[in-house]
Amino acid sequence: MTMRVETKRDDAGRLDHLTIYKGKARRGVELQFIYGIDGYLREIEFTGKKEDMPDVPSIIELINEKFMERLGNIGNIERIGNIANTPLTGRIMSEEKNFVERWEYLHDETNRRDFFFMRYTGRSYPYSPIWKSEIATDPTLWNIPNFILDDAPASEGAGWRNVVNMTNSKDGVTVDECYIQPRMVFHPPCIMRITAKFPASIPAGGVVMFGFEVNSQGGRAIYAFYITDMFCGLASSCMTPTECPNSQSAAVTLTDQTNYHTFHLDYDPPHLRLWGWNGTAQVLLGTLTITGAPSAFDCVSPFITNESSVVVTGYCVGHWACWQRKAVEYSQTPVIYNVTMTSANTEYSQALPANTKKFLVHTRDGTAFRLAFVTGKVAAPTEPYFTIDGVPYWEDHINPALLTLYFACASAGKVVEIIAWS
Repeated sequence: MTMRVETKRDDAGRLDHLTIYKGKARRGVELQFIYGIDGYLREIEFTGKKEDMPDVPSIIELINEKFMERLGNIGNIERIGNIANTPLTGRIMSEEKNFVERWEYLHDETNRRDFFFMRYTGRSYPYSPIWKSEIATDPTLWNIPNFILDDAPASEGAGWRNVVNMTNSKDGVTVDECYIQPRMVFHPPCIMRITAKFPASIPAGGVVMFGFEVNSQGGRAIYAFYITDMFCGLASSCMTPTECPNSQSAAVTLTDQTNYHTFHLDYDPPHLRLWGWNGTAQVLLGTLTITGAPSAFDCVSPFITNESSVVVTGYCVGHWACWQRKAVEYSQTPVIYNVTMTSANTEYSQALPANTKKFLVHTRDGTAFRLAFVTGKVAAPTEPYFTIDGVPYWEDHINPALLTLYFACASAGKVVEIIAWS
């Protein structure tokens, strides 16, 4: 069924009204979006005749995929009967720069499940079950993970020390993969903090992990810390432009892993770093530099999971948080170079500082000259090279590890002036 859509936004730029027309119909239905004082979407009201309304799945798909990228809980979508009289309720997680979870709402028995699914989803973003066995089942029957109250170290008050028990089984016997991610995404670079304890040993077939993942059914890109029966450390697994998986890892040694300790996982492409407890202090435990494949995606989601093929107990997580660091590193140190090209048609060069962020180059009197980024191109002009004629040449928003400029001029004695920021 084709749909035509007209939208209106409020003064804050949020979607305010959405009018949907079925096919070529001249009469449509209107959806009004009502927000709470906290900025979250609280309710969607429908007006219009039921016969003018497109089918429910089409509306949900439209709202979910086209207008609300960070959609929270949608109550009873599959059970909506008379949609004109049943409000579609939901929540949008705005694009925050941080996320903190201490599971303090667990004491609310009545709303515990609703609170959980307003904030979290399983692997298939943005709305899926936590337990693998519940995929393709009625969302009203989905179960939340197992929790332990006030189990984390007593650094905060009661109720704020709750942990999620990441045992991959509901009954302690039947294997059931458990995966949790918040309904929000972060733009790298970002840092995750997590307080966790792990089993003393992992049996064959066991794998527990936490990290960052591209939020689309897994496997596309994962940057994580994980433990198996044979490995403990940092790992990346991402798809290359040719769709071939590229996996890399770096081993890490844990100390006192059966007790709670705080870890910080820093995803700063192309680097993945882990800080943690070494027995006496918080130190850098390991670094993985990702090479040979895309190391950065626009959006990633924090996640914790127990994907073991056997029941693995003893993996618990509390005090879970994530912060987005500034994506732009501003230049702080300028340097000026003056290089005299004593002889005509002779190559001269200037190495710029490591990690230069921007530079500008020209001749002092505006005389044209040739520029290249590799040697052997500018003395006896050999393509490719670049001619700078009067107007200064500049670049910014760059981040090369090393950069050298090579230049030559048809006139002797000209001075090249360079400003570089790092």
